[in-house]
Amino acid sequence: MNNSIVLFLLLFSLGFYNVHAQSYRKDSLQFKIYTITTFKDSKVKDVVLDKVFCDYCSNSQLIALGQLGLKQSNKLIKKPKNRMVNGKNRLAIYLRISKKDFANFKQKDSVN
Repeated sequence: MNNSIVLFLLLFSLGFYNVHAQSYRKDSLQFKIYTITTFKDSKVKDVVLDKVFCDYCSNSQLIALGQLGLKQSNKLIKKPKNRMVNGKNRLAIYLRISKKDFANFKQKDSVN
């Protein structure tokens, strides 16, 4: 009898415990980056940075975000849905970076 009461109270108390996922907006920033990949005979000929969307970034931050976007683009073009036989493919890449890491980009900019 005691075990069933304890089990009932345990299950009842779990109903009041709500788990909420923390939003990424509290501790990170999201950036959108466009890259253009040129294909020739189903092989990657060139990957070029098209645009980094950031209104408040310094020049060095834009460069760092662009390099991260190109690195991510090189991983994404290996997937079959992003490949072509001939032509250009434009990829939109969304990067989430913690605010602390983004602040390090700023510190590097102020040192130079």
